[in-house]
Amino acid sequence: MSESKWISVRRRGVVFHLACGEDELFRRLKRRWRTRPLAQGPDPDALRSRIRRLLQSRRKKYLQADRVVPADGRTPLQLALRIERALSTL
Repeated sequence: MSESKWISVRRRGVVFHLACGEDELFRRLKRRWRTRPLAQGPDPDALRSRIRRLLQSRRKKYLQADRVVPADGRTPLQLALRIERALSTL
């Protein structure tokens, strides 16, 4: 994400980082890597290294989020409820 886009997002609302570990992301993406543009590559076996590179390249931005929500092992509904609770405390 460009710096100007990041600034725009920060001005408009609260930024949440849904924190997922490399293993969890691999588990979630391994069956659907062809439909996820940033996970795609010539070799599906290299998915784990692509995930690692993306996490490393985005780390600085993730640390700038207003709130961090642990996402490993949680369903979308569980995450939505956690975000809702976090928003109610702002």
